Amino acid sequence: MRALQPQPSDQVLELYSGVGLFTLPIAAAAARVLAVEMNPRAVADARRNLAAHGLAHKARVVAAEAGAMLQRETARWSAVAVDPPRTGLERRVLDAIARLRPERLVYVSCDPATLARDAQRLVAAGYRLDYAQPLDLFPQTHHVEIVSRFVRQV
Repeated sequence: MRALQPQPSDQVLELYSGVGLFTLPIAAAAARVLAVEMNPRAVADARRNLAAHGLAHKARVVAAEAGAMLQRETARWSAVAVDPPRTGLERRVLDAIARLRPERLVYVSCDPATLARDAQRLVAAGYRLDYAQPLDLFPQTHHVEIVSRFVRQV
């Protein structure tokens, strides 16, 4: 949430949303959130979590593969939040995000190498890395999470 800094007027697109770990706090702070997750069980859990916290009216959770959903997406988004698998973002997902031109993108990465690859593509698409916070959630292993924020250059 510190990296995303959602505002009450923000429209946020969240990709790879899972059961709604980030969806709930985003929905509480922003005007609207669209969460996309391809696992139907996780989608059902996210919907239940939102309803249990009285936030279902501010969030919509759809069962879809991120790349396929983005091919038809045309809405304007203030921000995009992604928490992709270890392989990072597919090229078509990155290209679609760049086409949508959100003001900021928060990328939660579990692999510094794929984050570096995707960061190069985002910079080439007109974004600047302005925040990065590593988190050692798996002590005594080589795994590290990194929360990064990219902002669109004017």
